[in-house]
Amino acid sequence: MRHFRRIGVGSVLLILWWMVTPPGSGARDDGVDRVAVTNFPEVQPVEGRVAVTEPIPRTRLVRFQETVGPVDRNEVTRLVDGGILEAEGFGSVTLSLGGFAKGSL
Repeated sequence: MRHFRRIGVGSVLLILWWMVTPPGSGARDDGVDRVAVTNFPEVQPVEGRVAVTEPIPRTRLVRFQETVGPVDRNEVTRLVDGGILEAEGFGSVTLSLGGFAKGSL
């Protein structure tokens, strides 16, 4: 029973210490991250100097605006092309679709 009590007290103290410690107190915050390049010879050989010359894009807002005429749900041959979204180099894509009716329904 004493063993469980010690574990409980130790856990509570650890949680309190974690809550009181300011975030990032042990991390470097000079804006520069160290990068290590691992060479995988058979898969992706890396040779020479490796440099990133410009910021790597992480987000981009692309907007397509189309006017769509009234079409019955069964008329699938009257689809409207919304455009092509170039997403090369991005790890994921979030697509939001919105619309509103003009005139009376």
